[in-house]
Amino acid sequence: MISCEMEDTMLYQDIPRIYTAIAEWGSCLVYLYILKKENMKSVHFLAGSLFMLAIQSIFLTLTDNVTEILWIPCMMIAAGMMYVFLMIGGKMKPLGAAYCCARAFVLAEFAASLQWQMVSSVQTWENHSIWVEILITIVIFGGCFTFDIYLEKDLLKQNYLEQMTVREVAAVAIMAVAIFAFSNLSFLNENVPFASRERADIFSIRTLIDLGGIAILYAYQSNVKTHTEKKLHCVWDFIIN
Repeated sequence: MISCEMEDTMLYQDIPRIYTAIAEWGSCLVYLYILKKENMKSVHFLAGSLFMLAIQSIFLTLTDNVTEILWIPCMMIAAGMMYVFLMIGGKMKPLGAAYCCARAFVLAEFAASLQWQMVSSVQTWENHSIWVEILITIVIFGGCFTFDIYLEKDLLKQNYLEQMTVREVAAVAIMAVAIFAFSNLSFLNENVPFASRERADIFSIRTLIDLGGIAILYAYQSNVKTHTEKKLHCVWDFIIN
């Protein structure tokens, strides 16, 4: 007879790296669409984006079974690939690409976590169809990315990115790292506070923290944009008067 703990582990396996790769690639496309939609129509962009998807997928799949010590460097390399994709694909400046990379990374973590949590929940109903898994992936990823575009399209503009300072980008990067660390705390050490031993609880904690992280980063972006607009108005009023 299989114990409850063993059964829980079997049903709630960790996110397959191929889905993590797709989520990270798709999140980059979200920000490229918001900022550089006109660039996405070219054949060169299509070929380059598919190449990045292939590289991301191969790298994350090959490093699927690395130890916990190597797992964090592997995720840093994956984030670096996202940064390169955004900077080259969107022809962004380093600071703008770093800002979008931090935002895209948290979005990818949330989308992948939510997708695999839904797939794992369906598996508990004894439904292991690959077609159901693909359908859930399309719905969750498509929904997350579409909603993020709707949420940010009027807030995130190219001139806004060009005015960002090193301090503002560093703050977003630190928040993204903190969100990632807290959301994956239970996978690294089950005995620390705010962690859990139950796989189902770990999935829920990760998804909720990633969702909260998206809300925090959105609020920060809104605050920075409002502050920037006030400074520009003050400068404009000074010039006029």
